Amino acid sequence: MMLIIAAILLVIAFIFVVWPLFHAQPQTHSQHVQQEKNLELYHQREQEILEGDYSEEEKAQLKLELDRDLLSSQMSEALPVSGIERANTRFMVSVGIFIALVTGSVWLYQELGASEDIRLTYLLNEGQKRSLNADERKELKEGLAYISEKRAKKVEWRFIYGQILTADGDHQEAAAVYEKLLEQLPEEAQQDVAATKIMWAQSSYYHNQTVTAEMYDAIKSALEIIPNHQQGLGLAGIFAVEQNDPKAALEYWKTLWLQLPPSAESVAIEQGVKKVAERIKDESGETVDLSWMDRPGVSLLVDIKPELKAKLTGQEMLFIMAKAVSDNGQPAPAVPLAVTRLSVARLPMNITLTDAQAMAPDLKISLFEQVEVIARVSMSGQPMAQAGDFEGRIAKTKVLTSTANDSDNVLTLTIDTVAE
Repeated sequence: MMLIIAAILLVIAFIFVVWPLFHAQPQTHSQHVQQEKNLELYHQREQEILEGDYSEEEKAQLKLELDRDLLSSQMSEALPVSGIERANTRFMVSVGIFIALVTGSVWLYQELGASEDIRLTYLLNEGQKRSLNADERKELKEGLAYISEKRAKKVEWRFIYGQILTADGDHQEAAAVYEKLLEQLPEEAQQDVAATKIMWAQSSYYHNQTVTAEMYDAIKSALEIIPNHQQGLGLAGIFAVEQNDPKAALEYWKTLWLQLPPSAESVAIEQGVKKVAERIKDESGETVDLSWMDRPGVSLLVDIKPELKAKLTGQEMLFIMAKAVSDNGQPAPAVPLAVTRLSVARLPMNITLTDAQAMAPDLKISLFEQVEVIARVSMSGQPMAQAGDFEGRIAKTKVLTSTANDSDNVLTLTIDTVAE
């Protein structure tokens, strides 16, 4: 459609800019007749001057004036000829403008108006909202492959193509795409170069199932630029272990673990850290200090009574929070010390409330010895309690100094009442 519109605009430009130049009017017949009359009058007047009773000096003066009159009339009649010469100049300029219009239209179509961009952008947006079907997925991949080669300067398309390939498990092709991208990116785009190095190293590792020194060096150089890149830190730890560098692996995973809230991912990192610590002890006899893994907080198993769960659609929001309790008659802060929001469909589930869920930097769960824990199913979707919400409470419990793998101190919190 864009190509058709561009073609129509070019035709219109040709009609209004170039076509009129082919219709420049030549000198008319009346102008030619007038020139002949002027010349005839000139000869008559010239003869009269020669035959008249004038001195030689007067004849010369009259002849000079007559020549001037003839020259003036001839120049006046020659103006249309000059107009044609100017028309020729305008023709060349207009042709140049027309060529510029053609070139500009093609460039604009290629750079700004390509229909592929619109379609691919639509598919990418749809992919954020829902799972694309097989045909749409195929169209997206083929379109990205085509456009990333067709307009190689548009590096963002090539990066997106690499991400799609990675998500689909085509790691060999993804690594090739990222390698081309690294050749294109300017040195000053350090953040983009670093992120692309991480993606290249990951794809290469998944494809080859082994770590090379080049891959390890790429990850290390990338983390020098973006030191808190979580994906890069995770890979760096794996690469360090494979390259017999357990102490470096420990540092990479420590940096990553401290960024993560309690989760399945953080638990996996904990297990990796402990294995590396054991390896270091076995190889060198050195005991690794893992006190940094202590997370003060409260570990919970949250569930809901079956009769209340039967009344829910599964789409409601669940808020779990820890609040300070009054001490020695002093009022407790109203702001929760830790809050997390989840889907009620995930019940029953284990969760840990720590400083990672703090709402204010000066109100953390680690600063208090005891807290009240509340689990609330919000019918309105808002965290503020309202009549009709389902609740469960633990009025007072001790904050543990460490929640790392502390399965013996997991509290059961059951949602069993309806708020009034």
